Amino acid sequence: MTADGEALDAWDYFRAADQDPVTLANPAATFCVEGGGSYDLTDGSCTLADGTRVDGWDHFRKAHGQSAQMVNPAAAFCVDSGGAYRIVSGDDGNQTGRCTLADGTDLDAWVHFRENAPE
Repeated sequence: MTADGEALDAWDYFRAADQDPVTLANPAATFCVEGGGSYDLTDGSCTLADGTRVDGWDHFRKAHGQSAQMVNPAAAFCVDSGGAYRIVSGDDGNQTGRCTLADGTDLDAWVHFRENAPE
């Protein structure tokens, strides 16, 4: 209802607000869809226009080469310090970045970054 008492349909009001459309925020998903494929948000796979199913991020990286850099400072620090970075999903559905160092030590990537990265 408006201030003057006029009844409005919520969807009509929303559409009339002329907001930018919602788009995919994941660059791999966007690249997949723009190339004619379909992206599965549940597992991160991209089904290409020819029906081939590939990992969305692998597909993105192959096409973009070195332009697809890690932007997460904890992930970059992990790799730069000789570790292997991975994302782990917990039983509660939350994801955590993990860093496995060359000596086999496995720890939270952000803990490793905060305790060891130069300021």
